[in-house]
Amino acid sequence: MREMTSAKQIRHQQREQWTAAAPGWGKFRKSGDPTSPITERIIHLSEIRPGLQVLDLACGTGDPSLAIAKLVGEEGHVLGLDLTEAMVQGAVSRAREEGVQNASFRTLVSELDLGVPNNTFDLCTCRHGLMFMPDPQAALQNLGAKLKPGGRLTVSTWGLPQNSPAFTLPGIIVGKYTRLPMLDSTGPGLFSIPTPQMLTGYLQGAGLENIRVDKFDCPVMTADSPEELWNRIANMAGPMVKVLRDMPEEKRSVVHDEFVATLSSMFPNQKVVLKAEALVATGIKAD
Repeated sequence: MREMTSAKQIRHQQREQWTAAAPGWGKFRKSGDPTSPITERIIHLSEIRPGLQVLDLACGTGDPSLAIAKLVGEEGHVLGLDLTEAMVQGAVSRAREEGVQNASFRTLVSELDLGVPNNTFDLCTCRHGLMFMPDPQAALQNLGAKLKPGGRLTVSTWGLPQNSPAFTLPGIIVGKYTRLPMLDSTGPGLFSIPTPQMLTGYLQGAGLENIRVDKFDCPVMTADSPEELWNRIANMAGPMVKVLRDMPEEKRSVVHDEFVATLSSMFPNQKVVLKAEALVATGIKAD
């Protein structure tokens, strides 16, 4: 009962955090997504072809669901699932705007209850959602069960914190004024699955073979000025959005000033680029 309560609390917290971030994703995404190299790597490793039936867990506002849908064509289909209603509605709106008709989206109560039959999909994906789940191994086992024999599972996580200043630098500044559990590597959070070895172990535990893990730097946070980057973080940066909104106005103003001053000293020409280490892994379900 204790574990079940803990898992429910984690999912509730995730819904709150991503509900707070959803409007910012809708607002800022149109100006470009610096994390698109992750979606591109997922697509490359997944060997996508027309006609595939795809399940995208933790689909957010439609990444990589919509990009995959355009590649699998009219004979293929993508089902995007997410805990957060506001993110799912964002995906539905994007699909409508982009004219994508072979993708559908809905919410779920738990990553352990996907509401679809086993042995149904050619490909399952999970873009940067696994590390926030209460039990990543159980989540991957459940996701793998939805694959047809010979189907592929492709997932991504963030790498080591020391290689990810896009998260650690803002975290250091904000962390002076409040606790940031999302940066804790001992539980669900940004850095809970930070190495190829850990990710490989999870995929092996889900019964996958021929596993490959790519590690690379991604320009997660880019902006024309420190002030613009602050606005992106305050409105888009997942768990950080709610943390900042819950701060008293006076304290939030102090954090803002220190953040802008720090980034201004690092990037005197205004253009800001902060990178993070990304991991993308793929494996095949045994026949």
